[in-house]
Amino acid sequence: MLEQEDCHVDWYRVPIDPEKLRELNERSDLRGFIQAFGFLFVTVASGVSTWFAWQQWSWLGLIIAFTIHSNICIFMINAVHELVHGTVFKTKWLNNFFCGIFAWIGMINHRHFWASHAEHHKYTLNQPCDQEVILPIHFSFKDAIDSFKLIRFKGSSRLWKHNFKIAFGKLDGDWDQRILADPKRLKSVRNWSRIVLLSHLTILIVCVAMKWWLIPFLTTFHYIGSSVLFFFLNNTQHVGLVDRTNDFRLNCRSFHLNPFASFLYWDMNYHIEHHMYAGVPCYNLRKLHKEIQKDLPYTFKGIVDCWYHIIGVLYRQKEDPTYEYVPRLPSDEGFDPTKPQEKSFDTSKKLEKNNPIVSHSGAAAIQVFKVWECSICGFIYNEAIGMPEEGIAPGTAWDAIPDDWSCPDCGVSKADFEMREITGQVASIALEHDKEKPVVIIGSGLAGYTLARELRRLNEEQKIVIVTKDDGAYYPKPKLSTALAENKSSDDLVHKTASEMEEDLNISVKTFSWVEEIKPSEQAIIVNGESIPYHKLVVASGARPRDIGLQGDGAKDVLRINNLSDYRKFRDQLSAGDHVFIIGAGLIGCEFMNDLNHAGYQVSICDPSEAPLASLIPTEVGQDLANFYSERGISFYMKTAVASIDKTENGYVVELESGESIEVNLVLSAVGLVANTGLVKAAGIHTEKGIVVNEHLQSSDEHIYALGDCVQIDGRLLPYIAPINHAAKAIAQSLTGEQKEVSFPVMPVQIKTTQFPILVLGFSDPKKPWEIKRTEDGILAQQLNDDQKIIAAVLVKAATKELQAIIKQMN
Repeated sequence: MLEQEDCHVDWYRVPIDPEKLRELNERSDLRGFIQAFGFLFVTVASGVSTWFAWQQWSWLGLIIAFTIHSNICIFMINAVHELVHGTVFKTKWLNNFFCGIFAWIGMINHRHFWASHAEHHKYTLNQPCDQEVILPIHFSFKDAIDSFKLIRFKGSSRLWKHNFKIAFGKLDGDWDQRILADPKRLKSVRNWSRIVLLSHLTILIVCVAMKWWLIPFLTTFHYIGSSVLFFFLNNTQHVGLVDRTNDFRLNCRSFHLNPFASFLYWDMNYHIEHHMYAGVPCYNLRKLHKEIQKDLPYTFKGIVDCWYHIIGVLYRQKEDPTYEYVPRLPSDEGFDPTKPQEKSFDTSKKLEKNNPIVSHSGAAAIQVFKVWECSICGFIYNEAIGMPEEGIAPGTAWDAIPDDWSCPDCGVSKADFEMREITGQVASIALEHDKEKPVVIIGSGLAGYTLARELRRLNEEQKIVIVTKDDGAYYPKPKLSTALAENKSSDDLVHKTASEMEEDLNISVKTFSWVEEIKPSEQAIIVNGESIPYHKLVVASGARPRDIGLQGDGAKDVLRINNLSDYRKFRDQLSAGDHVFIIGAGLIGCEFMNDLNHAGYQVSICDPSEAPLASLIPTEVGQDLANFYSERGISFYMKTAVASIDKTENGYVVELESGESIEVNLVLSAVGLVANTGLVKAAGIHTEKGIVVNEHLQSSDEHIYALGDCVQIDGRLLPYIAPINHAAKAIAQSLTGEQKEVSFPVMPVQIKTTQFPILVLGFSDPKKPWEIKRTEDGILAQQLNDDQKIIAAVLVKAATKELQAIIKQMN
């Protein structure tokens, strides 16, 4: 099951005058009636026109009329979408009334839809909390052609199957189990599908008995017709954009549209605006766009302009499934509001902020409060925290907040929506805490700063100290193996300096400071001769490159890239046209191989294994990768190792155990990492391959935790980004309240061989065989356990499209 408490996003919203937002949020029964009744009118009118053509035996007229009717009816989902938001009419029962009408006509379970769609709005494209829309979205030229067909059986059959599933209580995977966890909601959803099925089946039976052959096609099977207009409008919303971001401007798309098409589409062409301020009625979105357009990316001039851009993005994604389009924002240098522009985007920056569910101040006396959630935009009100910036003191109950208060996110007043309680008795807040001793984090890498950020979200007062032996600059370490192809220097990779991180997170960062000793008995560390006490200590010391004891007078010159300083040295020594020899064809070696090759350098690579990436993917797939890059000029030396490296006048000569000699300019070692455990081992903490921790990321000392590449949990090292993010959240909660057990979902590892994209899922068993399926442009390899459940999978090139389906099976 998905854990909702791990899914909170602090969305960026373009600033707007509160009074203006209140005006835009104003709902009108008249405007709502024009929109809703107008849509119902054109639906009925197209149906009557179809009936008239049928009576006149005009086959051409019938085809045209029914095509128009089906293209209108399919927008029922957009009508339901707006009405479940409750923003169309001022009078609430009118929203519910028209929503029921359109949901019935469209055979849509609006209760199920809202259960899912509310999550989509709160966590838009942030996995695993939003599974209504999952990127990447794939459709082909064939899908577009299919929308033109006069008869499309799958369009209608999908609705029938969905309603039958719900009617009989069959939940579709983890997503349904999460959104329908409330028995009352599940019962309501199930009852609606039963009503829809029973009434539409009754229509079918009566019409067959009376030989009214056309009526079922007008009322029940209208989705069987063309959907071309819907296809080209609805598929613009998120396709090709960025997931895991806290900025709607990056994961939604807006475009201008003519008034009639915009009317049918319920103004969802202004999709950024709709997500940013979900309380604004659809008929006011154009006005909202004008108010905030100065802070929005390029707005496409129409559907043709929009799709010309989308097709380009889809083409890029076909060539590189990891590609995402990221628009320039007005704050970006070189922004041109008249053009859709692309910029490089670092995935480690995608998700910057989360709203806390629970805020703790210590671990002594406990008082219990409740947490509430806005039913429109997902804003969290924590009674324990209150909203001091709005004059609402900590501990203020929801009922005590004035009715004229407005949600700070969507701007809707308290009187216009209902807050629903999402927890019964949580948000415990401690009244006493030893504020003198800080939480100390050793290491300023991604793990250390991620934890600091999570801690600060949960507690604004806790003292946090980061101790680092370098300059403390915050940069995305995974970019080290892709920066050459992007022509980025070491300075380009730095997002923020240590001083900027101190200011952003209100923490202290001690740079160029060596931790000499950990003293668990004193709860202190010795740094440059100074004793620093800690309330809790988190070791995020990372890992160092493995030393394989190379021979020869050139061995000491071998480069290893494990941090920004290493990368800077590498770039300083690298010259155009150089031949680089890489020792090790594992994950890091192959990523540098790809990066160097893509940047135009000559590359040779060796490894004792039979094929590259031997510990992660099947040998056959590794050989495919080697064949692919061999055609691009890379020389592979497999099943051998380096015997010696000696200097020459122009570089080095690498002697292999197989007897071959290769003259190169630089040698790069990528033979793996070793966890940095010496400091904690000397302090008597249990270590093996890494710092051994329990399910709370707690070491053998109750006051010392560990995070990142140095950690060993359940016998495994997990030197990847996703585990760090999950672990940091768990440790932050443990340090600010009750112990939180870390839970790792199935987490894909993306191997950045961008010319030959690979995704790895799960942990393979060397004793089990791989099942390998090949297509013309992709490879899917799977390992199954004795129960025929997938335990590991490898997806190559086009097969990466199957990522979410495989994750769903593995979960």
